[in-house]
Amino acid sequence: MKYFSVSAVVAALFFATSVHAVDLGSGWSAGATLKGEYNITDETDVTLMTPYVGYSNWGMDWSVESELDLQDMGNEELDLKWAMHHMLLDKVDAYVEVNTNGDFETDDLTIGAEWKF
Repeated sequence: MKYFSVSAVVAALFFATSVHAVDLGSGWSAGATLKGEYNITDETDVTLMTPYVGYSNWGMDWSVESELDLQDMGNEELDLKWAMHHMLLDKVDAYVEVNTNGDFETDDLTIGAEWKF
């Protein structure tokens, strides 16, 4: 019961929500995600905001996003995640994702496919 009460209070105080994307026209959109978490075991909390810009046309979705820690704003570099998704079939998606650091050097390159059923 103790953990249920703590979980209920934490869920009420720290919530996760998504701000609706703004359609800028001609396939462009912008938005952000706000996420708050509390780890009961480690007794740590984090508040993250992820702004993004995207472009969608001809079945391809291009996006750029960056995750910002709102509690530690001055102590981090601007890490960007660049992504391109292409719908091959109705439920098959191919993608390429590149993560860059503050100097725009490539940290991680991922290619893959996803099948939703």
